[in-house]
Amino acid sequence: MNLLPIRKISLICVWTICVSETVASAQLGRNGSPIATSQYAVDLYQGPVTTSTRVIGMGGAYDAIAEGSEGNFVNPAAAAIRMPWSYTHLDYDLGAGVALPSTFSNADFFNSGSDRTNLSTSSQNNFVFLDLEGHLQLGPWGLGTAVALQQYGLSRDNKASSASSNQRIQAQFAIGLLHLARSFVHGQLLFGAGIRYTGMNVLNQNTQIYNGQTLFTTQGVGYEFGWLWRPYNQVFRLGASVRSAVTTKAESGSNIAADANGNRLLFPGTADQMYLPDEVALPWEWSLGFAVQLGSRPFNPRWTDPHDILADIRQTMRQNELDREQRKEQLLNDIPPDAEDGEKRRAQVLAELKAESDKDEEMLQQAVARTRRLLKARERQLGRWYLLMATSLKVSGPVKNAVGVESFLQRVVDHSGDRVVASPHLGVESEVIPKWLKLRAGLYGEPTRFSNNRAGPRTHTTFGFESKLFSWSVFGLYDSDTQWRIQAALDSSQRYFAWSASLGVWH
Repeated sequence: MNLLPIRKISLICVWTICVSETVASAQLGRNGSPIATSQYAVDLYQGPVTTSTRVIGMGGAYDAIAEGSEGNFVNPAAAAIRMPWSYTHLDYDLGAGVALPSTFSNADFFNSGSDRTNLSTSSQNNFVFLDLEGHLQLGPWGLGTAVALQQYGLSRDNKASSASSNQRIQAQFAIGLLHLARSFVHGQLLFGAGIRYTGMNVLNQNTQIYNGQTLFTTQGVGYEFGWLWRPYNQVFRLGASVRSAVTTKAESGSNIAADANGNRLLFPGTADQMYLPDEVALPWEWSLGFAVQLGSRPFNPRWTDPHDILADIRQTMRQNELDREQRKEQLLNDIPPDAEDGEKRRAQVLAELKAESDKDEEMLQQAVARTRRLLKARERQLGRWYLLMATSLKVSGPVKNAVGVESFLQRVVDHSGDRVVASPHLGVESEVIPKWLKLRAGLYGEPTRFSNNRAGPRTHTTFGFESKLFSWSVFGLYDSDTQWRIQAALDSSQRYFAWSASLGVWH
């Protein structure tokens, strides 16, 4: 058998693969060279934990806890968790927070190893993270959503001295999540699935060059799935999630159109020249978490649905309503059509039946109020002291032909996302002063996505607190005894420091 053709075919295949990879990597050039093409992606991998103050305080180890609306960021099953302070069949939760990096020189926010995230020369509002989250719950079902907004000021390197190098551009990145979740086995096993959206807007702050504020828009959608196991009367939980990669495509309505070579170029021929990317990408991810809670406060209490408590009363009301309809028909038929006082007698019958219906409704409202008081009393009788410990592992996939956000800001090639990376997280939380103060701390490892980062991974240390403030009904939107709290968190690492704060309801 002649093996020569097979060898030739193999060599051709290997050569073709090598050439293809070389061409793909050559599209952006070598690290440190200017970005001179639009055929690249921006890797939106998020190394530091920036979403939700409580999650930051616990070092991102929240996959198996997933409580409250902030759980929507880490586990799609979170929206179906019903906690002891959920007193109604239909309930909701809202949250919001802000995270800001410290403005000190030689910061390396993206862990690129370059020490060039020069925040001290930029306005603070040009580098800010906002998070908004909420969910709507109906019995075992939950609909959760969360939005993370990241804004960066696009400024040229300080060495640029051209008169045209002061074009004011901002890049806004958004990550949005929408989940449908359901609990099973009376709330012990939860599943959730949904979509995650990402997009980028490039905004013009100087209308002397381009008319209109939004110059370029790109967006895309992916999918995610999560589950949570929280067995009753046990001190542990398990949680996991899987997320598909998201790759965006440029919107056809963008003000900056592609030229004959497929490039989208801002401020051509100036020191601010910028090649806009073809794609913005979120890598695929999977995460696994474990949590255990010690102390007098139960970790996985059984939630009592008020709808179940009131089931007998509602059944009685439905039967009474059916009986009234039958009596109504009979009593009205007993009144002769030609009776002189017929109208009066019919009105009297309807009034009596209406009074009975109102009495039943009043009975139901009283039962609802009693049930709410009962559930509140049960929740307030729960122990307060606890020690919560959690850990999680997040694995993120690669992004082809990509640079990091920092490279995009600086218009300089720094290849990012060429390999799979893993990030371990560890967090603790305790209510150190019962009914008044909770403290949190965390530790997590941040890998680097950059091939030329000689510094390598780094370790983050986090700290947070939550303190009760006062009671307020917010003009009748909440119960009069609703207690509010403030929480804050710090995150510190080598060449990195950030803080976050938020307001919410104390539980």
